[in-house]
Amino acid sequence: MYLNAITPPKYLFRGTTENYRGNKIAQEMPVTCTSESPFIAYLFAKEAEKYGRAVILVFDTMQLNDCIYPMGNTRQNKEMEFVLNIKPIDAFGKAISIIDCQQFNNIIIELGFDLSKFVKLELHSRYEAVKKPSEKELNLIIDKILKL
Repeated sequence: MYLNAITPPKYLFRGTTENYRGNKIAQEMPVTCTSESPFIAYLFAKEAEKYGRAVILVFDTMQLNDCIYPMGNTRQNKEMEFVLNIKPIDAFGKAISIIDCQQFNNIIIELGFDLSKFVKLELHSRYEAVKKPSEKELNLIIDKILKL
């Protein structure tokens, strides 16, 4: 069973800090928020950067088995959210790739995307403003990440 009865995309992304254990609620439930947009994950990583080394986790949903939980927060549509029913610290072991936030930024700049203007927006406005990459663009981003 998936969020809003929608089959999840091939890849999910999570922007966070390296080895972040999650807040108390996320650890107890357990829940780990992800996004189908690598750009949204990047913006979350940039926000988390003030707490430590910012990274983006990449998940292949075919390898997540039944970890995708049929719920989300009130901003799920704007954040293109899918929730994993695992603790945030356990998400690191499920990721097929963990990329440094700056490395990710270099990749998307090379592909013609500049998200710097979105980072400067008010926290919730930035998620509404950023667009989702096309399937072709997403595949280019994934290819570059997996070649690192």
